[in-house]
Amino acid sequence: MHHTTYTANAGSPGIGMFVLLGGGPKADKPLCNTYQERWVINSASPAARYQHAVLLAAVTSGKTVTVWGTGQCDLWSDSETVMDVRINN
Repeated sequence: MHHTTYTANAGSPGIGMFVLLGGGPKADKPLCNTYQERWVINSASPAARYQHAVLLAAVTSGKTVTVWGTGQCDLWSDSETVMDVRINN
């Protein structure tokens, strides 16, 4: 498990996925993650509502987030799947 801290921007590329774009390089990214600053959230997962709420809160408050990845690109072949997201103080 690895993580990266940065300012979040988000968008929805298609059904079942939510993309998180960062402003800096990711630490310890998996080899499959060729789109370096992009993470993907599985919007069908039980954790997706929480992760989405955290990202919206961070964007509206101007805070950075730390994102932990699964180490896999199983939702989108060039972007790591998100495991957890936390707002930084």
